[in-house]
Amino acid sequence: VTMDNSVTNMGDATTWTVSGNWDSYSVTTFSRGTSTLTMNGTTKTINSSGSSANAFYNLTIDGTITLNPTDTFGVTNGGVVTVNSSATLTIAASKGLAIYNKVTSGLVINSGGTVTGSGQIYMQNATVGQQSGTINVATLEVRGTGTSLTFASGTYSSASVLLGVEGNTPTFTFSSGTTTFTGNVNFYNSNSAT
Repeated sequence: VTMDNSVTNMGDATTWTVSGNWDSYSVTTFSRGTSTLTMNGTTKTINSSGSSANAFYNLTIDGTITLNPTDTFGVTNGGVVTVNSSATLTIAASKGLAIYNKVTSGLVINSGGTVTGSGQIYMQNATVGQQSGTINVATLEVRGTGTSLTFASGTYSSASVLLGVEGNTPTFTFSSGTTTFTGNVNFYNSNSAT
């Protein structure tokens, strides 16, 4: 799907299922509503503007998809990125997946699902809600502007994990189960690593 028109309306509570590539970079007005884009193709790509105005609401990966946007890619306004079993989302080098405003569960990786690549996952006021698969990106950064963040247990193989809360008494809570970080982990408050 290549969109080069000025306005795209995804609709509310609708699901778009795409087996090919997705390119909405040239869309100037992108109305996401509460829609879901499901990518189920093999060796397909997503290219989208880094503007939060052009971000998806929900994104479901059900194939082998490479995120290679012209800019950083975002999912905003309470949306969720879900990587299903046997699916892989690869984030290209110098690119990123940005997830905003989903405090309880902004990223869900089901058993057998994988998020990998040389790029970055950046989460602002959003957390990993389920981590039963694999996260292996260069950098995973989770940042909140409230007083606490809850983080799903699981194995995080990213080379660098940054966990930060900006507030008076920030806390991190890890859900029950074992949490394993195989790379460097930095905790910070108000942008100061600790």
